[in-house]
Amino acid sequence: MDRQIVYHAAIPQEGDVLHTNRYAMTALSQLAAALLGEQTQVSGLDCVPATPASLAVSIGPGAIYSLQNIDDTDYGSLPADTTRQILKQGLLADALTLECPAPTASGMSISYLVQAAYRDVDGSPVVLPFYNAANPVQALSGPGGSGVALPTVRASVCDVSIKAGMPAVTGSQQPPGADGGYLGLWIVSVAAGQTAINAASIVKASGAPFIKPGSARIFVGDDAPDAPAIGDAWFSSSDGTLAVYSGDEWIVTSGAQGDPGPQGDPGPQGAGLTLLGNLDSDANLPHSANIGDAYLIDGDIWVYDGAAWFNAGPVQGPAGPQGEPGFPDATGNAGRVLSNDGTSPLWTYPYFPTAGTGQLTLNRDGYDRLYSVTGTVDGEPMTITLNRGTDVTLESVQTVFNGVTRTDTLVRDGNGNLTGINSTEV
Repeated sequence: MDRQIVYHAAIPQEGDVLHTNRYAMTALSQLAAALLGEQTQVSGLDCVPATPASLAVSIGPGAIYSLQNIDDTDYGSLPADTTRQILKQGLLADALTLECPAPTASGMSISYLVQAAYRDVDGSPVVLPFYNAANPVQALSGPGGSGVALPTVRASVCDVSIKAGMPAVTGSQQPPGADGGYLGLWIVSVAAGQTAINAASIVKASGAPFIKPGSARIFVGDDAPDAPAIGDAWFSSSDGTLAVYSGDEWIVTSGAQGDPGPQGDPGPQGAGLTLLGNLDSDANLPHSANIGDAYLIDGDIWVYDGAAWFNAGPVQGPAGPQGEPGFPDATGNAGRVLSNDGTSPLWTYPYFPTAGTGQLTLNRDGYDRLYSVTGTVDGEPMTITLNRGTDVTLESVQTVFNGVTRTDTLVRDGNGNLTGINSTEV
């Protein structure tokens, strides 16, 4: 890290302060890049329904990490520096509310994309006093006595906005692509007639580069810290190496390569694996992780060993919980859900006519998940809406037919198994 040098009795220069700021920013960015890599990533920025309930979402405070030029424009009296790039951190310090209006046409829905980008924003303008060579005892107001206010802070900002897609028949609507320089983070779907956003309306955008939250700590100093925990990182200020604690020893992940050491004794049994979820591709694996962290990708389990991710091969999980209810077949027979032992009917799908003619359409979202069933039976309109939780598990089914609205709420036990149905009709 470079440091500005000043001398006793030397006339101070504005560059003394500006260079110090730029040197510190550059040094911190190099440390961040060593820990996170140089790909754009975000932390925080949770998306939840606004309070009180309305057609709006609230984005929580967070940050974006993005490779950017040191300064695209002049920084005070320092010229712009667009020849070098560093990993900058942009902040969203306070929660942000974004409006998501519903389409007006019946049977239509719209998907919104919450997107984020890094921005340098000059602000906090002030009319500053300037040196007056003609009359040193009388300062000038603004440059040349112009009275012009100048920005006094260059803020690193996480710029979050929302972009609307095109309204379409419910279940066929698609989210828009992110604007240039932005990353898609969340998708919010709203149907005609909807009056409030709920948790089922919000899903994480595919490929959104969220940093996995954790409790690992980062230490900086000449000596290794006392009482480290697995996954803690130590940046040695004496030789510039970065190491991660495995539970038994510090494993150097960057810096100068030392001489090979002697063969050690066999270590104790490891702490096992921590399965964190599913990913679409190994390109989506996070750049930082704890030893033993694991993800499933296309049926294979990928494990972090403290230095890199490796494919440990295929893994077969246990059978899942009871599936969702079926829908009518071509003859109009209602679908049924069996009890957990699979031997007796627990629930017959409600409110279908025993006979009739018509046509029903299965509507699916952009992830091929069934969203609703629409159509007519014997000339009467029928609509079936599936309401899902934040993990896309089916929570309730609403059927509107022949002047009756029936809501069937699925009751599950602590393991996610279906145990009953609560039904209401109006």
